[in-house]
Amino acid sequence: EITLDASAAIEQTSEDGSIGKVSFQFVTIAEIFENIPENASIDLIAVLKSYEEVREVISSKLGGKTLYKRDLILLDESKIEITLTLWGDLARKQPQDSGTILAFKRVKVSDYNGKSLSILRSSKVFQDTSQDPALQDRAQRLHTWYHHEGGAQAETTSIASTVSKMNPEQQVAAFYTQSRDSLLKVRINDTNIGQGPKPDYLSFKATIINIKTEKLWYEACPTCQRKVIDQNDGTYACEKCNATLAECERRFLLSFSVADDTASQWISAFNDAAISIFAITANELCATYEESEAQFTDIIESKKYQQLLLRCRCKQETWQDQTRLKITSVAAAPLDFYRESQAILDDIKTLL
Repeated sequence: EITLDASAAIEQTSEDGSIGKVSFQFVTIAEIFENIPENASIDLIAVLKSYEEVREVISSKLGGKTLYKRDLILLDESKIEITLTLWGDLARKQPQDSGTILAFKRVKVSDYNGKSLSILRSSKVFQDTSQDPALQDRAQRLHTWYHHEGGAQAETTSIASTVSKMNPEQQVAAFYTQSRDSLLKVRINDTNIGQGPKPDYLSFKATIINIKTEKLWYEACPTCQRKVIDQNDGTYACEKCNATLAECERRFLLSFSVADDTASQWISAFNDAAISIFAITANELCATYEESEAQFTDIIESKKYQQLLLRCRCKQETWQDQTRLKITSVAAAPLDFYRESQAILDDIKTLL
């Protein structure tokens, strides 16, 4: 930051060719998701898919000051969407049309909603990418992909939904690029977790303490995955598909408590995250229960006191005039002790 006082002088000078122009080290959205840690600063060039209206935010950290923010939804050839937040005058300025190629220099990576981006004071936004020699080639490839090669019609996913679709190895790798929170953070009322218009996403390292075995799964239609009705004659009725089924699919509806060194918390998990915890499907666990309740109990007990990495969706929900914070695990993975040891060693080095 440069401050000019009353004695400062500003003089025009000739072009100095020794001063380098702005250079970029672009990463893709897929690379942000897979490899870039929280708080890193990156350069990105992407398609503006859509944007939200500007909103006013009251900042408690700034003594109630009103801030302006606007979220942009960006996309590239990886077909993964990422949200970038503009602040202040940039947020109040009307964005370019959807389909415009935008470039960003030095934007901050956050693990909010899986991964997201935010403008810094030092960030730069380039809207006319077709005229800048440093951007032309990359911008032209993106423009061609989006407008002429089907990019605008391509099926895309957000980073938040991509988290739940990864295999266990990918989930573990992603956990080690995200910051971790303590369970105490979701137990403190003044943290505002989950109180915004969108859910918050937090990562925890925790130990399973208890698992509810009542209603551990539900019977679902294999096509639409909605709950089916057992007709007590060996068939199941799906009202959504208007069909009678000879077989149904069991899907997990898990409720379990976890603890870390700060607090304990009950968490829900649906099918994909629960499969990562049990390492078997609900159909397989149901079959075990029908064959041997003792073996079923052994499986449940074997999961207790297991350490996990959990990615959780946190949102305040109101039911019958009662508001509570609902926490749902969208991804789960066992601890990678090698990576965990490396992370601890890195932390120790920062203290030396």
